[in-house]
Amino acid sequence: EKLSYTKRSLEAKENSIRQLASEHDALREANSELEENLRDLKATHEEEVEGLRSQLETWRNKHLEQARLVDIKDKERRRTREMHQDLVEEKLDELQDKIRQKDELIESFKKESAQLKSSEASQTGGVEEKIRLKDELIGSLRRELSD
Repeated sequence: EKLSYTKRSLEAKENSIRQLASEHDALREANSELEENLRDLKATHEEEVEGLRSQLETWRNKHLEQARLVDIKDKERRRTREMHQDLVEEKLDELQDKIRQKDELIESFKKESAQLKSSEASQTGGVEEKIRLKDELIGSLRRELSD
């Protein structure tokens, strides 16, 4: 009976050991699957991170290029505005010079006219010459004013 009990006990322990070995093998297989899944997840994660880095770099470069283009456009606008302002100032100077010249011509005409009137009163001859000179002066003044 003791032998039978020991034999049953031994069989139960062997069964227990086989069951534990089977469970151990199942756990080892599950652990291998988990390790493989973890490697796949790491690889996928690294690919996703690399993709995000690439997108970020592309976005960064795109925005740097846009900022550079905006800066170039701002410089061009500034340069165009300065050139336009220079042209306006140059034209204004030219117009002021023309106005000054015409004012001088008018003054000169007034002086000549006054001289002609005074010389006309003192002289009786050369009236036609004086009229011709006045006509030339008026024609010259009109040409200058039309410019």
